[in-house]
Amino acid sequence: MEPCPSWLLALQRRWPELALGLRLVSRQLTRQNASVKIRPCLVLVGILAVFGPGCGNGDEPDQGGDSQGGTATAERIPLGNESGGDDGGHDAGQGGSSEVVEISPTKPSVSEQGPDNPAPKPPPQSTGGNALKLIHRWHRSPISQREAALVGVAAAQAQALREFHAIWEGGAAAYQASLQLEVPTSLGPEFQKHAQAFASGGVDALGDSLHGGSGPVWMAWMEALALRANEKQNHPMSCLALASVLRSMLQAGYDRERVLSLRDPVASVSRYASDYLPFELYEVQPNDSLIGIAYRFRRDKKIQVRHGWIQTFNDKASDRIRVGEEIKVPTQALHMEVWRQARIAALFSGSYLVRLYSVSVGRKGADETPLGSFSIETHDPQPTWYRKDGPPLPYGNKDNALGERWLGFKERTSYGLHGTNSEETIGSFETQGCVRFHNSDIIEIYDMLPVGTKVQIHG
Repeated sequence: MEPCPSWLLALQRRWPELALGLRLVSRQLTRQNASVKIRPCLVLVGILAVFGPGCGNGDEPDQGGDSQGGTATAERIPLGNESGGDDGGHDAGQGGSSEVVEISPTKPSVSEQGPDNPAPKPPPQSTGGNALKLIHRWHRSPISQREAALVGVAAAQAQALREFHAIWEGGAAAYQASLQLEVPTSLGPEFQKHAQAFASGGVDALGDSLHGGSGPVWMAWMEALALRANEKQNHPMSCLALASVLRSMLQAGYDRERVLSLRDPVASVSRYASDYLPFELYEVQPNDSLIGIAYRFRRDKKIQVRHGWIQTFNDKASDRIRVGEEIKVPTQALHMEVWRQARIAALFSGSYLVRLYSVSVGRKGADETPLGSFSIETHDPQPTWYRKDGPPLPYGNKDNALGERWLGFKERTSYGLHGTNSEETIGSFETQGCVRFHNSDIIEIYDMLPVGTKVQIHG
């Protein structure tokens, strides 16, 4: 019988190594659900792995040495992953993860490297700074346009952010379950830290992880916390998280429409304000009304409250009450903050965010809205507009820019909060220095804020 050709002996001797490589590639592609085409260069690499340097002449056993007389070190590669492999914990006799193969790496010949065949370079790695910039750009994009922020982004990062976005679409529970299987590492260590906390302990652990933080990753996860906490009916956590996100967005210069996207979550959470804000129970008496109850609490108990806030606090669709009914009277005063540059106003009860509004402010360089602390001194349900350049215009006149309601400042009596006769102008810089609201918003505010309410106007 003729002896086996040398190439066949080499193939037989190197087959375990080639089989191992094929199995590792197959397993990785299965995990990534990838579909690839084998390029000719990969075939060449496979042939060289079998018949290249170190294969011997087919007659003698491989001594493991290289052409320079050095000693090659065997590399141990387990077939399974570090947690026990993909074979479900089968033992070695059944092909489990305990199988180990010795591979002698081949050192490339110096003569093979040159301008036409340079030494291979390691693939570029995504830095933490790049991940921070990506998350910042993605989070400040309008929620409906986030996909555009992922154009040209590395596939792993884009996929991780698409999965994270599920929280904004009501998919927080499914996302949390997916994190329990695998936490993405492509978005940097800070994102990974918060993701691991959310996976292991839900909103409570995530809240602890976010405590005292700041920055783009923190902001994105804080908004995610607010949304998920609301779904889990942890309304105080959601409300405080929304307040933190609001202030951080404004400080970071987010687009006003992106900031105003918080309005619906804020309104949803504040329906449950009586679950977490202080109140006093009151039993309705004959001939009572919400207006009368609020008046007596202001007069007798020095509690700054108006009937509209009592109605909202009790999640009532109207101001109707019945004798013997117990209602909750909020005892913590409201205050307002206005951000002039962003043309946004917000109502707070202590640190808890209650409402978010779009507003107009004074013309830049001419009638700029004054900055500082003010307090409401006057209420007028049907305001007359005393113009700078003409006779007064009474309530109801189509040119009366005050629209519905007026709440005047004590410190600067010509300035205050008011409605509008031009709804489409809300969000602009065009008032004579006052803060202008949609009429529906100022009616609500008028019924909620008593005399003495503090108003802080930021730049």
